[in-house]
Amino acid sequence: MKPIRMSFALLVLMGAAQFTGLLYAQAAEPGPEDDSAIDVEPEPEQSPASQEPASRVTEWAREVGTVVDGVSLEESDVADYVSHREGFESAVHDETGWAKLSVNLKEGYDLIVKSEAYVKWAKENGLEPVDWLKKAVRIKVLSYRLRADAELPKLKQRIELRKALVEAEKHGLSTSDFVNVMAALEMTRETLDELSDVLKTLPSASDAEKAAMALKSEELR
Repeated sequence: MKPIRMSFALLVLMGAAQFTGLLYAQAAEPGPEDDSAIDVEPEPEQSPASQEPASRVTEWAREVGTVVDGVSLEESDVADYVSHREGFESAVHDETGWAKLSVNLKEGYDLIVKSEAYVKWAKENGLEPVDWLKKAVRIKVLSYRLRADAELPKLKQRIELRKALVEAEKHGLSTSDFVNVMAALEMTRETLDELSDVLKTLPSASDAEKAAMALKSEELR
């Protein structure tokens, strides 16, 4: 076996596996400057399956439709969210609902919308608490779906290219190493397929919402 080639193949594989986790982390991340969501542990009542990216995203968006269905976003809503997000995060950062947003959007919403700290902040900023928070949740879930819809096909293509690379380097690997790397790459591909299926169950953006969010794409990352 040629160590450099094997090492490269494993690094490539690890990068793909980490990306699937990153997609979830970005989805659950409360804000652009808050990295704590990446290390969020499952709630005690959650099953080990929730550790898998597709399962975690499913749990994160479970019943979110009851919050955002019927809510539509205009350009002004997205701009308003961006301008108030930092203040919102500061107001609710110590609230139970803030941490819950990283695990389940609806449960986080249900807690925050009744939070005295949040309601006080919203009113002080001339915002209608329920309406603003529903739109904030819709922006969060749509932003995740739009980003993942764009990135997953690229990653699937990269997995196929990397499988071809490992196949081309087969002569430099032992049989067991080759089989293990190819199996792991295929497992990563299956994880991406599962994520793709989950994406189809999430709320989808209208053309107008896509256009509005595109104008603030950098700020929404």
